[in-house]
Amino acid sequence: MTTRFPDLEAYIRAPDLELLQSRLTIELAVEAWQPIGQQISGHFSAVGERAEIVIQDRAYKNYCSVWIKHNVTPWPTDLDFAKWLAGQLPSEVRCSQSGWIENEPLDQPTLWYRLRGTDIDQVRWD
Repeated sequence: MTTRFPDLEAYIRAPDLELLQSRLTIELAVEAWQPIGQQISGHFSAVGERAEIVIQDRAYKNYCSVWIKHNVTPWPTDLDFAKWLAGQLPSEVRCSQSGWIENEPLDQPTLWYRLRGTDIDQVRWD
């Protein structure tokens, strides 16, 4: 059984931000997106709980990040979320291979999933 991540995050290479926002709005019924600097923030409700979603343009180089702060979504893990995003957008999507681990050793290489359409591979992103 897959452990449900408490939050979700994925990175999208140079996405059409309006298309991304539209797809998330439809899928999660996001309410009232608010621009804050280079971020766009919105809220949605599911399973009787409310959650915030944040889109950060150019979070890393030409990648935008999408962070769902409280995972009340249909996707249990970052990879599940990234697969959905890759199916919605014509852009490369990346996500971590595991949830965040406190006190994780800094000297170990971090592997990421890279999704292009239905293709998934592993990359280092250091």
